[in-house]
Amino acid sequence: MAEWFETIWSQALVADATKIQYASGLRYWDAWHRLRYGSPLPLGLRPPALVPPATLEDFISDHMAIAQGGRLQMRMPPRILAGLQEAQFVRAAAVSPRTTNWRLDVLGKAHTLLGLPFDRAQIRSRQAEIAAVYESEKAALGTPTSVPMSAKNIVQTLVAACTDDREGIQDAALIHFLCRLKPDDVARIRFKDLVPGHLKVDPDVDIVALLLDEPAAGPLTFRSQLHFIGEEATDIKFWGAIREDEASGDDLFFVHLTRSGELVPLNALRIARRLKLLARRAGLADMRSNRACSPTGLRKAFEREHHESLPLTKVARAARVSLRSAKLLTRGMKPGNR
Repeated sequence: MAEWFETIWSQALVADATKIQYASGLRYWDAWHRLRYGSPLPLGLRPPALVPPATLEDFISDHMAIAQGGRLQMRMPPRILAGLQEAQFVRAAAVSPRTTNWRLDVLGKAHTLLGLPFDRAQIRSRQAEIAAVYESEKAALGTPTSVPMSAKNIVQTLVAACTDDREGIQDAALIHFLCRLKPDDVARIRFKDLVPGHLKVDPDVDIVALLLDEPAAGPLTFRSQLHFIGEEATDIKFWGAIREDEASGDDLFFVHLTRSGELVPLNALRIARRLKLLARRAGLADMRSNRACSPTGLRKAFEREHHESLPLTKVARAARVSLRSAKLLTRGMKPGNR
């Protein structure tokens, strides 16, 4: 019989491997809660109950970093850390802000699936502090601090700032599309243009394919096929599950729900405003790199990082030659010959 960790995700439209990861996240929460308070996590009760804000504060405080004994550690009482280590939930003495944010996000998603309220604003208000404390404690050890945020980290921070309601779930999916497409292209995507599934690998991962061979809006300004894999596909599927209940195949995938309950199409201006709002909420609006939070800046930054990660680009950088020369070399040709 499946434990409550698994049953919560049974109706979620995600790959089995993702469900296993989320269940593992809840197991960690339950283990920490039992060690901290001597009782199971409220989500595991019958009926399930929400995790109160005070517990969220304790969780964040326990997982804050502190420099002690020449290394980073978590601020939780030693008995809790020892219990988590004994149960093999924790290997290192400290975890990264990304890990803590992921665990908080898993808890939020579980509340949403159970129809329970979750104070996402409380989490957002602490994210900057979690990262700042981690970096300052690293600096106290003489460890180099973070370089300016990469496009990947900016995307993760923006997604973490999305709420767990309808609007926030759409925001998370929207961000992933804006990494590849122009706002006008995103606004015209229709439900029928997306093909969800999962890759049969070990472990399985979510995937969503975007197929737009002949868009009604005119010539393509992007590649005709794109694939979203892993967490980005999972976020898109979460929004797709909501949109599927109200849309036919020819309806737009992204829409704005007005106060009167009317669904209206998004446009480039509304998308840009939405991204700007998310950047402010995530604490990115005042950064020197805040241009990367605009639709154009986000797409260019993502494309630049993707380009630099390609094997051919790495070969060119290592050989100190141009990308064109590297292409010719991989074809068995010498630069300058055709």
